[in-house]
Amino acid sequence: MENSVTSGFTDGNKINIYIDLNYPIECIQVYRGNQLVRTYSPSPVIRLQNRNVQLLTIVCIFSSGYKHSTVFSPNFRQPEGDTVGRIFKPGDILCASDNYGDFLPPGYMGHSAIVVDQDSIIEAVTSHPQVKKSPIDEFLTIHPIHVHYRSKESDSGNKAANFAEEFLQSYNDKLDNGLAVPPFTFSNQIPLEDLETGLYCSKLVWHSYYQGANIAFNNDFFLFAPEDLATTLQNDSRFKQIYKHPEFGFKIDL
Repeated sequence: MENSVTSGFTDGNKINIYIDLNYPIECIQVYRGNQLVRTYSPSPVIRLQNRNVQLLTIVCIFSSGYKHSTVFSPNFRQPEGDTVGRIFKPGDILCASDNYGDFLPPGYMGHSAIVVDQDSIIEAVTSHPQVKKSPIDEFLTIHPIHVHYRSKESDSGNKAANFAEEFLQSYNDKLDNGLAVPPFTFSNQIPLEDLETGLYCSKLVWHSYYQGANIAFNNDFFLFAPEDLATTLQNDSRFKQIYKHPEFGFKIDL
């Protein structure tokens, strides 16, 4: 547990702290030196300014009263992988074979998302809201073991990204108006082509290209899992690989 409750990285004066909410955390305290800066409600991401470049201590207080402390130096780790100078374009696909926190070991489920601009992805997740726009840096930090693909036709990538943006807008409008939204589910009773009854991360990527760019990725059986997405892209001449972590790979085919 000591290595997975908190993680993060620094980017200049900005600090990104990631909290694994699979643990029963009641509140999070941030100390700069010995001084309490702020107490937060449980949140998966906390972003801070550290202009004075001081040591930070993140204290996660569990419901049992246990306190988990992590000290971050001013230069704690950057996102792993060859990210320096890497350019992200609309429609790029990020597919990870590792998992958030201790949910599963690498190679057994993974995660995927579609890039919509240089800084952002749209992804389907298990926490609320289950479709959201997130910083690319967050994905790279939580999922260092990933592969990055790009459509060779920029128009296809733009169309796929536009579909993801429009779907997110529609999803948020429904939430704001108290209407039903498709839940995150791996049910085998819901066809891959049906995005309104249920979704998951790689299914949203599939629909972004299917409905947005008229590209239907091949699926072998059951779920169109991140493993299926990565395998399809590896063998699809319409896409090129931008980056692949040396430990990337899946151990099962869902």
